[in-house]
Amino acid sequence: MQTNNRDAGSLWDMANAIRRIQEFTANLTYDAYLNAYLNSVLIQSAVERQL
Repeated sequence: MQTNNRDAGSLWDMANAIRRIQEFTANLTYDAYLNAYLNSVLIQSAVERQL
């Protein structure tokens, strides 16, 4: 199977989205993330947008 520029671009976008999610959640424990996700529209929207 040959890769093309579109495949490479999609992988690049996915890697960047993962990095952004890591930045948004870097200082949060799992429990703190769940609490922030349930109570913070900003965190919820940011993570969902990258997904």
